[in-house]
Amino acid sequence: MAKMTRRLIGVVALLALVAVALLVASNGLDSFPGNIVIKAGDTRYKVPLGLMVLASVLLTIVLNARRR
Repeated sequence: MAKMTRRLIGVVALLALVAVALLVASNGLDSFPGNIVIKAGDTRYKVPLGLMVLASVLLTIVLNARRR
């Protein structure tokens, strides 16, 4: 049962990576969902919150998988 659970988690993680890769390929990193863009006159501030959350989740999954 544990082996099947790991495979299922692996498949879901792979599908999530493919979805993110397609999203980045179509829009680029500038228009990633969850990013905040503030325009004030000629200045533009970008806060990549969505990308930071995604990187955090992916790194947590990878590091926890390597530990086991």
